[in-house]
Amino acid sequence: MIRHNSCLVALLLTILAAPAHASNGCCIPLTVELSVGTPIDGQPTLRAKLRNTSGKTITVDGSLLPWGNRYSITLLAAPERAQPLPLVFPIDDPMQENVTIKPGESLEGTIRLGSFFRGIADAVKKSPVLVLWSYRLKTVDGQQSERITGAVQFSPVVTAAPTIGQR
Repeated sequence: MIRHNSCLVALLLTILAAPAHASNGCCIPLTVELSVGTPIDGQPTLRAKLRNTSGKTITVDGSLLPWGNRYSITLLAAPERAQPLPLVFPIDDPMQENVTIKPGESLEGTIRLGSFFRGIADAVKKSPVLVLWSYRLKTVDGQQSERITGAVQFSPVVTAAPTIGQR
């Protein structure tokens, strides 16, 4: 089981890390960083930071930012020694709202993992969970960034039991 899960994760990382194919309008330079965020309503979150590293202002539909809607970023959650968590596919009909990002400017947002994975809150309490991600920014004028990928590990929070009668 462990070997099977390791092979699955390796295969997915290979697919997600494949270089993007260049096309007309490719590629807008930017950085995307994801990290463990503060839980909301008991559900784990990712904190996302997107930075425009190009020399020009770009305009994007805000719903296409990593935190903009359920379908703007690709995620996979793989608990240690277990199968990847099942995905949920809620209806997410975001309203278009253009967002302008100046050169050097950063935007931040929160991705609620409960809207992606069934059982994620329980899984991160029991064992480490590796969340793999893949994102490509598209602007309102059709330009795009290269596909950016990464991984974030959630570790179980271990709380010490109160000790009575310490010496």
